[in-house]
Amino acid sequence: MARFVDCLVRLPNLETLEVLKVSSQDLISKALWSGRCTFPSIRVLRITQGCHCFITNCPNLEDLTFTTGLDTSALATVRAHGERLKRIAGVNIYYLLEIDGEFSNNHPA
Repeated sequence: MARFVDCLVRLPNLETLEVLKVSSQDLISKALWSGRCTFPSIRVLRITQGCHCFITNCPNLEDLTFTTGLDTSALATVRAHGERLKRIAGVNIYYLLEIDGEFSNNHPA
C-alpha cells in the first residue's frame, strides 16, 4: 500500500482523487498521518468516512465530498486543515448535530 502513496506523490498534475476505503490500520493511512507526503495539485477530494487523513495532505484542497457522512475526527480535520475549501458536499448535518448533542438539546422529540 505504501506504493500507492508513492505513486500519488509522483503525479504532479493529479487534481481529483476519490478514495472509497482506507482502514486506520492500513499502511496508506499510516503514511499519510506521518506527514511525509503531500499532494499540492489535488483540488477535488471525494472520500468516505474514515479517509479524512487525505485532507491533511492536500494543502490546496478546494472541493471536498464525503460520500458516506462525516464523523467527529473528520470534522476536526476539516476545521484544522480546510482553510482553502470552497465547497463541502455530502455532509449529513443531522448526524453532526446529534454528535455534538445540539440536535437532541435544541429539538425536542
